[in-house]
Amino acid sequence: MPVLTPDQLRKLFAWCSGKRFIGRRDDAILRLFADTRLRLSERAPLTVADVDLDEKVAVVLGKGRHPRAVPFGAKTTAALDRYLRVHSSRLPRLDGRRDCLDGNPASCDQGTVDSIPSG
Repeated sequence: MPVLTPDQLRKLFAWCSGKRFIGRRDDAILRLFADTRLRLSERAPLTVADVDLDEKVAVVLGKGRHPRAVPFGAKTTAALDRYLRVHSSRLPRLDGRRDCLDGNPASCDQGTVDSIPSG
């Protein structure tokens, strides 16, 4: 699988930046992927409760459904904080459902992750 160069990564972050909901969401998710090297199957079910901005760590279920803590840096922390502030003001709490980071409760389901075409 090809790896992005630092210049390509900067351009990708610049393209996803913005003050609107989608831009902040995309920037936070991309930074989380770049900083932690999470697998899609680990990121998709991630909830707000799984992220600790003070400790700069997210707890994910890895291979074999074993929990693991993944640290992230200051830029990812800032991006997640900006996104979560917009997220909480924009979306109502999802009654009885997990509050997914992308605001879509369907994306928390493993079946949704499994249905994403690879490559």
